[in-house]
Amino acid sequence: MFSVSSFFNAFAKDLRIGQRIIIETFGGFRRSGWMNLIILVTMTSILSIFGALTLLTLDSQHLVDKWGSQVAISVYLKDSASLADMEPDLRALPHVVKAESISKEESWQAYLQDQTDVPDIPNPLPDTVRLEIDSPANVLTIIKLAKALPDVEEVRYPYEFLQQIRQLAQGVSIFGMLFTVFLGILTLFIISNTLSLLIQARRQEIEILRMMGVSNWYIRMPFLLQGSLYGLAGALFAYTPVASFQFFVRSVLSFFQWDTSGQNLYFVVGLMVLIGTLVGGIGATNSIKKYLNV
Repeated sequence: MFSVSSFFNAFAKDLRIGQRIIIETFGGFRRSGWMNLIILVTMTSILSIFGALTLLTLDSQHLVDKWGSQVAISVYLKDSASLADMEPDLRALPHVVKAESISKEESWQAYLQDQTDVPDIPNPLPDTVRLEIDSPANVLTIIKLAKALPDVEEVRYPYEFLQQIRQLAQGVSIFGMLFTVFLGILTLFIISNTLSLLIQARRQEIEILRMMGVSNWYIRMPFLLQGSLYGLAGALFAYTPVASFQFFVRSVLSFFQWDTSGQNLYFVVGLMVLIGTLVGGIGATNSIKKYLNV
């Protein structure tokens, strides 16, 4: 039967256990000594590399999408077509965000300014409508719809060039993911082996606790928290080099008048905190398993 006193007694017991676990966790840091520095430097270095690669992958994908949406589709009209009539029709196509008319006279005058030895011939250039779309994924759809119009002579778009850029970005993404998996395995290995040295030093203490009937979760929890805190601290320390890398990348791109999404940095830092905490906790859990016979 439920009673208030039994509830508060159980709560007080859980509170004492939690307090004891926290004390043991920070006591583990104190006993680790200079090993704390080795683990933190290792975690910070690995997470910094992971963060920089992830930022590079996200920024490259962002640039490819941005280039693809900004590169215009050139629609060349037949001589019999009316530029004033065709522009609204092309602007009304789905996924088109902007349409710009360029008459054959304007194109010819711009060509003559760039060329000095043009023979005296009639203007061979067609009227042109340049279309900007919302996403590179819709390029083929717009090209197909534009070609279907009766007054369209030809449609041009640097599709192969952007495909090569996209393949390069995908290659960077695949390399980044594979290298991230490698770094994750390496981090688990380092954390597990480093904490194993710390746990071996407390092997007798763990055996005594088990002989006294102390539950495995109580023994495991301080080590799990210690490993997670290593990962969390490593992620926080890694913020500075990753942010510096992001600043460097944006500075280089701004020189070419390109830009990336600054929001990627916050996403990557959150990802580093999550991965660092999980990997640290998992590494600590793996290192103590053999001492608990679970």
